[in-house]
Amino acid sequence: MLLRRAYDAMADVETRIANLAQLPRSDDRTSIGHRLTSAGVCILVGESGSGKSALAKEIALADYPRSIWLTAGILDQESPLDFERALGLRHPLVDILRSAPTRCLVVFDGVEAYSERALRLTARIATELFAATTVHVHLLLSLQFQAADARMRRLAALGMPQATLEITPLGRPEPGDIDDLLSPFPDLQWLALLPQLRPLLTNLKVLDWFARTLPRSKAAVDQQYLGLTAVIDQLWQLWTESPTDGLARSDLLMKLAMAEAETLSRGVPRTQLGHAEQQTLRGLEQSGLIRIRDDRISLAHDLLGDWARLRVLVAEDATSSSTR
Repeated sequence: MLLRRAYDAMADVETRIANLAQLPRSDDRTSIGHRLTSAGVCILVGESGSGKSALAKEIALADYPRSIWLTAGILDQESPLDFERALGLRHPLVDILRSAPTRCLVVFDGVEAYSERALRLTARIATELFAATTVHVHLLLSLQFQAADARMRRLAALGMPQATLEITPLGRPEPGDIDDLLSPFPDLQWLALLPQLRPLLTNLKVLDWFARTLPRSKAAVDQQYLGLTAVIDQLWQLWTESPTDGLARSDLLMKLAMAEAETLSRGVPRTQLGHAEQQTLRGLEQSGLIRIRDDRISLAHDLLGDWARLRVLVAEDATSSSTR
């Protein structure tokens, strides 16, 4: 059950730009590997869309015979017993990991979105593993820069040793890396020529969206991108371009984004969606914009949530300019 959930979670994480180009990041992998080997835990911190989850997936598949991938939803349990029941475990997770015959990596992905209950369980699992001196089990936590200080203080208060809370920063790609990543996409070469877009392209998730979406638009080359909002407008139009359910797709994306912000959790139960909203789910999932797991619907990436909420703000202020 643990391994199946891990592979399901990792299947949602893209490691290549539009399934073609990949950033090697050999230096980052070396520093993360050294931290995991020396301390048993690595806290990987970077901006949204910088490739934290993708890097965690690559390390898990390449360097560890077994991996466990824990997300905000599965850890949001009242007690360890509830957590074990939710996973279908017959024994405590720490006991299972302690008796594992091979090296194992436990990934706590997207810690910035963890609830208080999820943080408490994370700290408990980590401290019990440290106390058991399970040298063959390593922990990798990923979270965003803006949440790092608050989350580190809370984990320390919950008992994680201060020495384990040293962060490993993950920076954006260099400009030369972007040129290499764009080389398999001749229809997107013009993007690198626009100075106002080059900083945006260093966000790997945005670059992936460009590569997957913009080549389908005949008007893309003629679009005058004057700012981030104009870029979002163009992508949003392509994501919700269906003449039959385009408005429903747009509305559901914005609804999910607002719900996640208000509840500080990932996604909503499918039962909270109306019939018309549920009709759009498969199309949005096939477009890579949402994920459907355990009858919960969530946005595929937190950056998409930021953009959807920006759309809400623009819609609520009719005097806003789309080029600001």
